[in-house]
Amino acid sequence: MYILGIDENGLGLTNQAMLGPLVVSSVGFKIQKERFSLEIPFEFKERIRVYDSKELFKRTKKSYRLLEDTALSFLSILKGSVIDNFDLRIFKEFNIEKVPCNLEGFCFFQKPFNLPLWTEKNYLDRELKDFLNQKGIRFIYFRFILLCPKLLYNKDKYKEEAFSFAKIILDWQRTINSRRYKVLCGNIKNYSKKTVENWWKEKSFFLDSEKIEFVTRGDKEEFVMGLASILGKYIREIFIERINRYFSFCDKSVPYCSGYRHNKKFDIFIKRAKFICKKNNLDFVCLARDYNM
Repeated sequence: MYILGIDENGLGLTNQAMLGPLVVSSVGFKIQKERFSLEIPFEFKERIRVYDSKELFKRTKKSYRLLEDTALSFLSILKGSVIDNFDLRIFKEFNIEKVPCNLEGFCFFQKPFNLPLWTEKNYLDRELKDFLNQKGIRFIYFRFILLCPKLLYNKDKYKEEAFSFAKIILDWQRTINSRRYKVLCGNIKNYSKKTVENWWKEKSFFLDSEKIEFVTRGDKEEFVMGLASILGKYIREIFIERINRYFSFCDKSVPYCSGYRHNKKFDIFIKRAKFICKKNNLDFVCLARDYNM
């Protein structure tokens, strides 16, 4: 039996001003039983935790370390080696959608981007792999789609999220080559499953809807969705970090920005970043979403 979990990070509220990409991420497992045996909140050796990334990650040093420890531990057992470079070992290998740029500029500042970034140690987590094996669980799949602001410009982000779900599910089907699977997806706003299926049909995505379930609060209740959420959060935070480093490098007075418009710092960041983009011949549309200048 196979199970796939899909979730998003960086979608934001309707018309919420934001920086950086929307990340749709997925994890897949082969299991010996019909039911996945791990539940959340899940904790292993005090350094790995699987839960809703919004609850897990609070922008403290501890939460950054926990986020990275969890992400790199699972990715290391998937690859069978230490994950020490973001651009080569994560972005190049696991992103399944082309981005509309030459992989330069603020999103790919300081390339190649070495890991770990926030935690103290990076290693192949054999203990975690052994624990999963004892439970009859094999971590076999991770893919994500990075939808940068330019890809989302003047588009319905909820439809683009749905299309990303479909692309990942089709890739998953090709990977496992089996009919014995199920897919758990996060709900797309308040749209019905039927509406999402109609969007898929418009794009000629024909999927077996009986194997696909849209789950409310899935990242808080389903392990596979919680882990997908954490890995997507980690990838998005890497890009937010690189964006901040780039603009701080260009102008030390630019304040750090979390990527969400929570306070005046966001507007100050945008004002100064727009000037830097113009000066350095960078497309501002690549940076911000739903921001009314």
